Amino acid sequence: MIKTVSIGLLLLLPLITHGQVGLPAHGDCFNPIDLEPNREFIHVKSPVGPGNIQEFTGNHDLLHLFPAEINTVWYRFRAPATGTIAFEVTPFSARDDYDWMLFLQQGACDSIAGYGIRPLRTNRARNDLEIGGSTGLQAGYDNLHAPPGPGKSYSKPLEVKRGETYLLVLDNIYPNGKGHRIMIRYIGANTYRSVTIAGTIIDKTTGEPLSARIYAMEDSTGRLLMEPTADPEAGTDSYAADSSARAAFSFTVASHTSFHLAALKKGYLLTTLNLTADVADTSLVISMEPAVRGGKMILFNIRFLPNKAEFQPDARPELQRLLEFMQQSPEKSIRITGHTNSNVFTSKSWLLDLSVYRAAAVRDFLTENGVASQRIRIGGAGGSRPLNHSNDLKEAMKNLRVEIELLN
Repeated sequence: MIKTVSIGLLLLLPLITHGQVGLPAHGDCFNPIDLEPNREFIHVKSPVGPGNIQEFTGNHDLLHLFPAEINTVWYRFRAPATGTIAFEVTPFSARDDYDWMLFLQQGACDSIAGYGIRPLRTNRARNDLEIGGSTGLQAGYDNLHAPPGPGKSYSKPLEVKRGETYLLVLDNIYPNGKGHRIMIRYIGANTYRSVTIAGTIIDKTTGEPLSARIYAMEDSTGRLLMEPTADPEAGTDSYAADSSARAAFSFTVASHTSFHLAALKKGYLLTTLNLTADVADTSLVISMEPAVRGGKMILFNIRFLPNKAEFQPDARPELQRLLEFMQQSPEKSIRITGHTNSNVFTSKSWLLDLSVYRAAAVRDFLTENGVASQRIRIGGAGGSRPLNHSNDLKEAMKNLRVEIELLN
């Protein structure tokens, strides 16, 4: 076991500074309010308007980024030491919905405007009335971003270096809102160390090692954690002669980070895993099932906008893997079934229709990319076949899935 040494940071008693009344001057990146660590700041009224300059426009594809500013205030702070940072925004009214984006300042505001520099952390999840609409960075969360709709109110804390300057923009999406409290906290060094994820791929039936194309991607950003390995039988990159080496992979990732793996091999079902990195190095075994009639692939990462049959941007990698599966196996036909959560406040017929429309969206993606329409059937189950009945949001979200069944 590797022993890590944390550098203690002086924690001051919380001090309170009263902010000025939502001045438009602080609605722009070039004139932020300076925050001090461990000192609570109170913004006595909600910000009003986007300031004198609309820094962000034109984003329509990435849900974790602002499409534009509505009622914004900008803050700035400097890291006094190398360590991990967290912060919390607490609205005076739980009905206010404060979204935010956090940037490392690397120059003038022009470098940030228009998303010239992408934010390190964001959160646009729906405000949670049970926690008073609070949001920010908090230990125990592994997501870097949170798109609109039901989701995590907090995002993952951030590793910072002494002297770095950060810009935080808050946006109350509702008019006539109230103010908020905000406090920046430092929670020590080396909280999120890098760990190694290593794995092998085997045939689920025989236990023999397999060579397969492996994808590893960070959930929140879609960032590749390693270059995809290749499946030689699919005509891609060559492998070394040793079969055990061909069946192995490894990459590094920060602990507590959520990521997903996909394994693709000709003659086998597409296999996907959603995981969160532990605080120690981890070894995995991926079991792949032969692609035979009746085999099912459950795809949790083909996600849709709330109450719509439109894909979220982070659905594209899994759609692409499904397309690769269909291209590898041109003799295979499939049935696509959409599933929703059961919702006592929504009619079953509407949920059934929505699930069918979502299955149709997957079919359309495949056919638009060259898969013959006669190879695909679609159906929907609405919320009638949940995988679980948990009240936990993360577990309940697993019911929102796409299932692929092989018909031959």
